[in-house]
Amino acid sequence: GEATAHSGARSASLWGALRTTVKEEGFLALTKGLAPALLRSATYSTLRLNAYDGFYNLIPLDNPIFNTFLHRLYAGASAGVFASFVANPVEVIKVRLQADRRGAGRYRGTVHALTSITRDEGLRGLWAGAAAHMQRSGLWAAVQLSTYSQSKTLLRSSGLSIFQKEGFWLHLGSSFVCGFLTVTAAHPLDVAKTRMVWFWCPLFRFFDE
Repeated sequence: GEATAHSGARSASLWGALRTTVKEEGFLALTKGLAPALLRSATYSTLRLNAYDGFYNLIPLDNPIFNTFLHRLYAGASAGVFASFVANPVEVIKVRLQADRRGAGRYRGTVHALTSITRDEGLRGLWAGAAAHMQRSGLWAAVQLSTYSQSKTLLRSSGLSIFQKEGFWLHLGSSFVCGFLTVTAAHPLDVAKTRMVWFWCPLFRFFDE
């Protein structure tokens, strides 16, 4: 049960965890959850980026917040929430497969995980942790999609010559600031989301508390 799911915690480092996994379960254990991870990336990222433009264009040109940081923040958050809700079943399958150790043998693959979760937990099981996932993704997309453009503007106004024209250094600096702020802001919700997906919690339990 819980002890099995967390047995990898005895590895004190990333490389230690990798060595332990390969030693105990074989090299292929490192690819667990790869198929749903790729599917999740394709669905979530596609939905999020396309939804961003859709939500962005909902604000009319004559609105005071149009094309401001607040406008980009709203569009990013809305796109993240929408995409994460649609892609949540794939996220659940990915996390379950990655956490499933060989000794436990709960799932044999992506399709088996899908049918098992649906049979044992119902359709609601595919949206386990949906509330935390939506909040985390909404925050992630809001910060990521809004701070990149904002960072470019601020770096240009810094007076440093390497940031004065469009190019490698401006994109590198903006990406660094954007990545740092995004991960820092969303990490606490990422921890909560992962735990909720593994241990299962009813859909939208967050809103009932």
